[in-house]
Amino acid sequence: SLLKMMNSLGDTRRLSPQSPYLFNAFTTAVSDIKLVICLQDPYPSRRHATGWALDVPEGTTRQSFEIFKNVGRDYGIVIDSLDPIKKDTLLLNANLSTQAGITLAHDWSWFTRQVIRYVSDRNKKAGFAFLGKYAQKLNEINGLNFYHPVANARSGRKLFNESFFHETEKFLNWKQYYATI
Repeated sequence: SLLKMMNSLGDTRRLSPQSPYLFNAFTTAVSDIKLVICLQDPYPSRRHATGWALDVPEGTTRQSFEIFKNVGRDYGIVIDSLDPIKKDTLLLNANLSTQAGITLAHDWSWFTRQVIRYVSDRNKKAGFAFLGKYAQKLNEINGLNFYHPVANARSGRKLFNESFFHETEKFLNWKQYYATI
């Protein structure tokens, strides 16, 4: 069914992230994963989508990364890149791909559920954080549910806050990876 999904992605010239980056998030051995952070889907801009949830290429900005960075500052850490945590964190988009300019163009939920179950079954120490309503629908393992940062910015409410870092620090010591303020 993965092959069937890959064949149904449509025009690969509009695929976001671009096909070489589609599985970037899967570079960490399951036994090394300390925290899985699951969001909705990749940035619909091919220029911004890297294959890792929340991540953006150096020199670009995106609202959800900026909010994540600002919430980190509220927690007392300086996040200028997600590179330091990539070796210990699965930055997973609930949908691995979309079409440029379109949110939720592809449905990878069946695949993502399998990934979450696989990590949960094989690594009992890993923590799980689901950001946003869409990602929370995939939470069948009693992981932590948080509001999505972009949705909060649009509504003007600060529901995503430093409690994310406090509640996930038992899995990932954020201050080990990032400078403190």
